Amino acid sequence: MTAVTVVLLVDNAPAPGEVLDALQELVVETTLDAPGTFRLRLGTGLSPRGEWPLLEADRFTAGQSVRIGAVLGTVPLPVFLFAGYAATRSVVYGENAGDSSVEVGGLDATGLMNLQDRTQAWPNLPDAVIAAQIFAGYKLVPQVSPTGPVLIEPEGTTVQRGSDIRFLRRLARRNGFEVFTLPQANTGIEVGHFHQVSAEGLPVATLAVRAGSASGVTDLRIGHDMLRATTVTADAMDLRHSGQSAEVTAVSSTIGGTSVLSGLSPTPVTRLTGTALTGAGDLRTAAQALVDRAALAIVAEGTVDASVGPLRPGDPIRLAGAGPAYSGPWLVRKVVHRITPRAYSQRFTAVRNAVGDSGLLGALGG
Repeated sequence: MTAVTVVLLVDNAPAPGEVLDALQELVVETTLDAPGTFRLRLGTGLSPRGEWPLLEADRFTAGQSVRIGAVLGTVPLPVFLFAGYAATRSVVYGENAGDSSVEVGGLDATGLMNLQDRTQAWPNLPDAVIAAQIFAGYKLVPQVSPTGPVLIEPEGTTVQRGSDIRFLRRLARRNGFEVFTLPQANTGIEVGHFHQVSAEGLPVATLAVRAGSASGVTDLRIGHDMLRATTVTADAMDLRHSGQSAEVTAVSSTIGGTSVLSGLSPTPVTRLTGTALTGAGDLRTAAQALVDRAALAIVAEGTVDASVGPLRPGDPIRLAGAGPAYSGPWLVRKVVHRITPRAYSQRFTAVRNAVGDSGLLGALGG
C-alpha cells in the first residue's frame, strides 16, 4: 500500500499539527463543469476542562485561503489537488466519546466568481482577453488560448449580464473551450483556465481492466448515450442585413476510433439560435463547439488507488482490456479524491466521442 501524507496550507501557512492529527476524512472534488470543492472532517471531543478543541471562532473562517496537497510514497514533494477558500463549517456533537466531529468545506475561485451579478460592457476585446482580465481580478494566473474579437464597434459590443463565472462559461461555450481553475501541481498556485482540453498526447496513466494483480481500475462502469450526438446548423443577420450561416457535421477530433456521429440515421440536427453572433466564422466556431460537446456521449466512471498518481480534470488516460469498443484513449472530466488515515482512493469520470481504438498506442495498449 502506498503511504499518503496530507499537506494542508491555511492562509499560506502549514496547518497546526493538531488539525492534521485529528483528520478523519478529506474529500477533494475537481471537475471541468462546476466549482472544485473540499470537505475536511476532523475529530473533536469535550476535554476534561470543558473545552471543544478545533472549534475556536478564528479557526477556518469564511474566505480563508486553503491549499491541499498529497505526498505519495517516497516522492519528497507534494502534488497539489486543490486551491480555494473556506466556505462552510458544521459540527456533530456525539453522545459518546469519539463520536463528535467538525467538518470544514470550501470552494475554488469559481465559487467566489459566482457571488456578484454585474452588467458590464467589454468593447472591442477578444474573449481570451476578457477572460484574462477577469481571472486577474481574482489573483489567478491566466492560462488562455487566443480568440478573435466577436463583436467590434459599430457592429456591437460584448456585454456581461450576470456573475463572472456564468459569463465566462458562456464565452467558453461559444469558443469550444472549458473554463475552470486548478492549482499548479508542484506549487499550489491557482491557475484560471480558458481553452480547449484534449486527449491527445501521452496518457498520464494506462488503467488495465480485470487484469488480476496488474489491474489499474476497479468498479468500472461505462455508459453510452447513443442518441446524444448531433450535427448543428446556425444562421444570423449581420449589420448589413446579410444572411450568415454555418453547418457542422463532424467532430473536430476523435477520442478513439470511429466517431459516435457515424452511422446515425436519420442524422440528428440541432439549430443554434440566440447566440448574438453575426459573422459566419463565429457562427461556425459556436456550432463546432456544440457538436464537440454533444459528441462526448460515452462516459466511464471508475476507482483507482494511490498506485496511480493523482489524476486531474483534463488529463488524458487509457483503458486497456475494456473490450474493442471502449479500450483506448479517454479524457478525464472529474476526479474525487478521498483520503483517510488508512486509505487513499480516486473516483474519476472520463469521456470520449468515439468507439474503438486508433493508432499504434491503441494496438499496443487496448
